Amino acid sequence: MNIEAKMHSQFIEKRLQGLSGFSFEEHARFLLKLIYRRFIFTRLRGDGGIDGYLRTNMEEKNSKVKVIEIFSTYAKEPSSKPDKKKISTDLIQATKYAEERGFQFKKWNLVINFILDTDFRSSLEDICQEQGIEFEEINPTVLVGKIKGKEKIFEAACYFDAIIAPKSPYSNYSYHELAKKALIDISNSMSNSTDEKYHLLKDIVSTILKFSFIDKKTDLPLSNFYLINTNTRIHQDFIFYYKFTEGFFLPTEQNKASIVGHFTKDENGHYIVNIQNLYPIYLLCTVLLKQLDKSGTFHLPEALQFCFKRERLIIKKATGS
Repeated sequence: MNIEAKMHSQFIEKRLQGLSGFSFEEHARFLLKLIYRRFIFTRLRGDGGIDGYLRTNMEEKNSKVKVIEIFSTYAKEPSSKPDKKKISTDLIQATKYAEERGFQFKKWNLVINFILDTDFRSSLEDICQEQGIEFEEINPTVLVGKIKGKEKIFEAACYFDAIIAPKSPYSNYSYHELAKKALIDISNSMSNSTDEKYHLLKDIVSTILKFSFIDKKTDLPLSNFYLINTNTRIHQDFIFYYKFTEGFFLPTEQNKASIVGHFTKDENGHYIVNIQNLYPIYLLCTVLLKQLDKSGTFHLPEALQFCFKRERLIIKKATGS
């Protein structure tokens, strides 16, 4: 899987984790149909906890028994506990659905936007095993992992609005999309010529300054910091954290309470860029431009280290610690 496909997959996974209710059901069912060609929808409303099923013995033409897998989707609301009673009821409904139609219920797939706790998962496995039913927990990581091939990942990314037109100017993007595209382009530019790198970075910087209503001819770093922070603020639903690893920026889950500033490190020493506005992209690009002017190329780990240390000093002065 190439880096863009990997980024698209991780964006889809993160988006699934943030969806709930009807929206989650709708997006999950799209992916199930994309993954399983023979997936059969049931009604989104009034389906008795059954969102779709899959005939698994279609090739056995002489078989009188219809063997099926049933898919039930459930999405808890953000910051809430899962409704375990609802999930258990969905299993009962799935069993009833199969019995009433004369189906052999082979497997129950629970499609959810979170990870089951170990005890509850074991309980569901035991109940299914007693009835001769296989059980699979399909959380966002598992569901996205079932999308095979670049073409299907691309189709899924389009549905989830994770695709950005590669030749579109940066000024056409929303702030969070600009940040994503800029980090991809910077990562992929390592083998480019000095001129190509220079024009890429200048294009990103000038677009951010334009969005921030800053005259690009002026050089007022402190004013830039305040204006970019204020004028390119990103809605909380689209705030992403990017981990720099193996030469690329990848979306990552972080504990928001533990994040201080735009640049931080995880327990393994990987730099994390916190995109709540476009200032970290602006700062990173200006540091890379200085490296280009000095040596004709740039080095991302050194630039991130500089940004991280610079911000630690600013925070230290501001807090007096």
